[in-house]
Amino acid sequence: QYRQSRIDIQKDNIKYSFKFIDDRLKEVAHNLENAENDLSYFKSTEKIAQIDEQSKQLVTFLSNLESEKLKTDLSLGEYKNKLRSIEKQMVDDGYVDQTYLTPEQYSSYDSPFMNLLKELTNAELKRIELLQKRTEMHPDVILIDEQISRIKEELSKYNNNTLTAFRIISNSLKNKQENINSIIAKYSADLEKLPEQESKLASLMRQTEAYEKMYTLLLQKREEMRVAELSKLQDIIILDKAIEPIKPIAPNKKLNLLFASLFGLLLGIVGAFVFHYNDKKVSDIYDIEREFSFPILSVIPPYEKDIANTVAKTDTVRNRFVSMMDDKLRYKEAYRTLESKLSAKIKDLPKKVMITSCEEDAGKSTVSSNLAITIAQSGKKVLLIDCDIKKPSIAEAFGLPKYSSGLIDYLTEKTETPN
Repeated sequence: QYRQSRIDIQKDNIKYSFKFIDDRLKEVAHNLENAENDLSYFKSTEKIAQIDEQSKQLVTFLSNLESEKLKTDLSLGEYKNKLRSIEKQMVDDGYVDQTYLTPEQYSSYDSPFMNLLKELTNAELKRIELLQKRTEMHPDVILIDEQISRIKEELSKYNNNTLTAFRIISNSLKNKQENINSIIAKYSADLEKLPEQESKLASLMRQTEAYEKMYTLLLQKREEMRVAELSKLQDIIILDKAIEPIKPIAPNKKLNLLFASLFGLLLGIVGAFVFHYNDKKVSDIYDIEREFSFPILSVIPPYEKDIANTVAKTDTVRNRFVSMMDDKLRYKEAYRTLESKLSAKIKDLPKKVMITSCEEDAGKSTVSSNLAITIAQSGKKVLLIDCDIKKPSIAEAFGLPKYSSGLIDYLTEKTETPN
């Protein structure tokens, strides 16, 4: 894997350059074909085949400039690819093995950069050996970590110098590119001063000749890239391949899976029992009967959204109570059940029932009002007393005057006892 990584690093720059050249080659081949067709068509239609010697020299000079411009573009593209590759590796690893950037005619095995790489390799191997016997917090391991960090910093300095040099070269190539473009523009203007047919022919000949030189140059460059990629010498040789283990020594996955499954099952059962034991919430109405020995007389369902809106917004007494609505059988049946069971419970007792709750806005007034209406509908007389001193609402719900006599008036003897 390390050997393959080394090969990939050495070929990385060639790969980017090869793609750049290959893309340009396709573009130039297409342009050359169009230029040749245009030149052939112009010669056949305009009956002109040659231009004077001075114009020929100008065309040759401009095509040479176009070829030089292409060389500059290729060099600039290569350096941009190198910069991109180095910057990416520095972000990923903190340093770049730049020995592959050294020209092939020079040896890089004794360079300061190569010596630092050897030091880094030795330090990393030593760290691996130390970790076989010591932890990462051991002083020896900490010392070798500091040494590795120092070597990487030194390598990074070399990389920064290389980046600076490549940026300078790139800027120089950009300036050269601009100068060539200005010269081409100048002599192209001279070419346009020729008679119209000669100027057109010269322009077509210049395009064709320039694209031919570009195509030849790009073909040559691409072959050079292929040879360079195939001829890269490897400085790492595999002496003895490691034996690939068929199965790991540890951990024992099947045994661990069995223990984990049993432990998970046991933990789930214990957790369920603990949760059930500590759960103090009432999840079923029969929990109340079992815990307190209180009978459940009836379950009043909560209002649906449309009923709640009707009760809240209506101006008529009839629409404030579900016991008086014709189509709400489910609610009316719940109150009838409550009335019948309640009547059976207090058959031989004083006919007094108090409806209350341990919390506010639980529906005491709603239940007591609808129950009173249900009892009255069965033909019995009912006296409904609102004992909510803080927020009385029953009198208003039944449409009684706001300041009519009530419970407080009776208790303070401001009114007589009702018959």
